[in-house]
Amino acid sequence: MKFQEVHPLVAEADTSADRWLARGVTALKALLVLMVFVGILFGFRVPLEEQNAVRRHVDALREDGVVLKAERDALLRQLSWIETDIGYLEVEARDRFNLAKSGEFVIRFQD
Repeated sequence: MKFQEVHPLVAEADTSADRWLARGVTALKALLVLMVFVGILFGFRVPLEEQNAVRRHVDALREDGVVLKAERDALLRQLSWIETDIGYLEVEARDRFNLAKSGEFVIRFQD
């Protein structure tokens, strides 16, 4: 059996100090958890911003790609017309270079 000597003043001081220490340890644990949480948030914030910037850049490039594909298709159609349709060449010669066949009069109307 263990016997312990109890002194009223010392016992109160010990329990009061123990309570303060326990509260301090709890507060430090909470502070540590909060610091870890903030560290994680800031750790992921920068890569997330970079990822969003890259995603915006990729979206802009895709939109540019769609526009360029449409231009390419138009140019391929025009090339096909140039290679196969003689009437197209006549229309382009009249419109772009103001050319006309001999004995032909071209009348232009302006808007």
